[in-house]
Amino acid sequence: SQPGMREAMILSTCNRVELLAVGETPEAAASGLSGFLAEERGITSEDLVRHAFRFAGPNAARHVFRVA
Repeated sequence: SQPGMREAMILSTCNRVELLAVGETPEAAASGLSGFLAEERGITSEDLVRHAFRFAGPNAARHVFRVA
């Protein structure tokens, strides 16, 4: 449960973790996911941003199907 988020899921594979979410806005979803993962793993949001990719809209859907 994160502010601005409607639904989310975690997809974990052998070499990556994918976080997918639907939020009030793409920015709200990204902020909620970043805050969750940083808090959950004990890292700063700044470190997370340096090592993460962000996709929104059709690009996000395309990426999920490529991973699947």
